[in-house]
Amino acid sequence: PPLLDTSWDCVSERKREDMSLSPSRQSPMGARPTSAKLAAVKEKVRTRLGMTTDDYDKWVETIGSIFQFQAYLPHADKRGITLAQLQLVDGFLETNRGEWIDVTTKEPIVDASFYQLNDWLIAPATAEHGCAFVELLTANNQPPMWFCSHWWGQSVADVVSCVRTHAETRHLPSAAAYWLYAFTKRQAHFEADELGCAQAADTGFGKAMASVQGLLLVLDPQATAFSRIWCAFEVYMALCYPRHGGDERVLLDMATTVPAAASIATGRKRTVCSLLTDGLTRPEELCSPVLAHKLCEIRQELFPLDVFTSGLAMELHKGKASEDSDRAWILNRVVGRPASQLRDPPDTAHERYDEVNARLRGVFAKVGWDLARIRGELVERHFPQALCADTSPSMLWDMRHWDSVQPTDLQVTFSTV
Repeated sequence: PPLLDTSWDCVSERKREDMSLSPSRQSPMGARPTSAKLAAVKEKVRTRLGMTTDDYDKWVETIGSIFQFQAYLPHADKRGITLAQLQLVDGFLETNRGEWIDVTTKEPIVDASFYQLNDWLIAPATAEHGCAFVELLTANNQPPMWFCSHWWGQSVADVVSCVRTHAETRHLPSAAAYWLYAFTKRQAHFEADELGCAQAADTGFGKAMASVQGLLLVLDPQATAFSRIWCAFEVYMALCYPRHGGDERVLLDMATTVPAAASIATGRKRTVCSLLTDGLTRPEELCSPVLAHKLCEIRQELFPLDVFTSGLAMELHKGKASEDSDRAWILNRVVGRPASQLRDPPDTAHERYDEVNARLRGVFAKVGWDLARIRGELVERHFPQALCADTSPSMLWDMRHWDSVQPTDLQVTFSTV
């Protein structure tokens, strides 16, 4: 399929001096953002990049020749991004490798993070129309099949690699979309359409979370996402809030990168994605139970247990956020404060924090239990303690494939359950 949806002539449309928007191209507020508002946003982006007006205009023109505005898509939960579209962004990054500098350190950017991608591509590309980046890629709704949670400081290339591995391993169709905040949200309007919602489920990401098959948590080698409050809250939302259409649980897959041989051509340090799936993949389900789980075990043998260390000790209320207002909104939501108090300074301690932390630790203990059992590190890694603290009412545990289980593993598992 084409990487860009060009079902309407965006070039000729942008040349019109007085563009009249059809209903399908209107913003959720029913009108295009004012020229004054857009000019202020563009000036803020230009100033952050430290570029002259002429240089900035040339850069925006370069971006616009590739990523052209398509349409306003009014529902944030329908703005998923496909793997092909993600790879287009990754290809653009590769083309500009070494050409950008970090706006804070002033050092050349070799492997761009999402913060740097936002500075150099997303913000300038979307400032002209006040749109989401996905609205530069398609004029059609793309309901997400999976929700992707990650830390913005991660390498874009690594996250795209993990999404690609996930899509291939899960045998997802080419049109399958992922919900990634950086691309799906109109960030300039976050204050109005997200923090103003009394219920997390009423936000764009909350609605997306309620409709997806699962959540893909992408971790860097240091598992930084476990210390970020948005990532912790997204996992909590996925596992503890009801989905549309019933009580079917959301799957939780985890991906991270592990070192690989350096590229001979570029000398760059290379990584490969290792994926831990919640249950079996479609081809594995066609095998006998014993063979299926053996194949799953082999497929996941590179996944590092070290990333679970932070997850088993997660403290959502101590998580970091780029904006204090985000942190206050999340913590006040967790403790159940009314809408009028969601922006107030949050409590430093609360019994609800303890409940949520125990639930999250138990979830990650269950996800990594088999991996730790196979490697003989259940007790050493403190998996039983984390699982015991989780007081959720029920848990499904499939032990039919434990063909070579050690007596100590059984003792630890049953005593924990």
